[in-house]
Amino acid sequence: MSALVSVIIPTHNRQAFIGEAVRSALEQTYKPMEVIVVDDGSTDNTREVISHFDHAITYIYQERTERSKARNAGFKHSRGEYIAFLDSDDVWERHKVERQVAILDAEPDVGVVYTGMSYLDTYGRTIKGPISEKRSEAVGQSLYEILMTENIVGSPSTVMVRRGCLAKAGLFDETMRSCEDLDLWRRLAEHYRFYRISEPLAGFRLHSGNTQNDRSVMAEGYETILLKLCCQKDSKDIAHFNLAAFKLLVKIADLYWHDRRPDKFMDFCLKAVRMEPSCFGWGFWKTSIIYATRKLFAKRTAA
Repeated sequence: MSALVSVIIPTHNRQAFIGEAVRSALEQTYKPMEVIVVDDGSTDNTREVISHFDHAITYIYQERTERSKARNAGFKHSRGEYIAFLDSDDVWERHKVERQVAILDAEPDVGVVYTGMSYLDTYGRTIKGPISEKRSEAVGQSLYEILMTENIVGSPSTVMVRRGCLAKAGLFDETMRSCEDLDLWRRLAEHYRFYRISEPLAGFRLHSGNTQNDRSVMAEGYETILLKLCCQKDSKDIAHFNLAAFKLLVKIADLYWHDRRPDKFMDFCLKAVRMEPSCFGWGFWKTSIIYATRKLFAKRTAA
């Protein structure tokens, strides 16, 4: 008997995209599946769009929280042996689920199967150009070590995981507004083997509402990742921890720089320098100090 796959689609005010996402799940070549849409307090016409699918899906409405809690709620209502996540602004190729189930069925030691990803514009057209995925694994590092800082797995829309693996590693951290997927992939990689299908079987839609566009929120997510790693420092290889911590500090500083937060930027730069004094040259510091001074002076003048 074929394993049941539960597809969990969290959504909030995605009336323009949710219908296409649901259709891409319902039109999969694999059966049996259950499609669970968790509406996280939408105030647009999302419910009306969803109603067109009638009994083909399970619809759950909850008051506005965050997507992590919506995904976790979907998991708690699911029955499948395999769990697949699909963000409501993304889409799947028709044979994605079939390809992933085949791997999980054939290789019992694999806990997570993820796929390549294409990029779509607002209208669902494939974007061709300079966008690239961070897939190259560093020499000498395990997947777990890479996932301390870099989400080379990608969007939840690419992932299928065994139910038992989620039960052991834990679900999405509901306190995180960003990087919650990186946090979960790292916890899963600590215990289970990942398998990558290189073919782009998921389409990631780029638009103004993507979390990646909010740099402060992204920085906060990486700060949480760093704090979690610090709590595990004693049990992990110190060299890999120090490298990961340094990379995260630089990443956070860069996000605050581009978000024009000079106080935060300088704070995390100094923390990075304490770990690696030679990481920035004089030219960098000269530019940074001038920039920060101008921003702070502008704020005081405005006040």
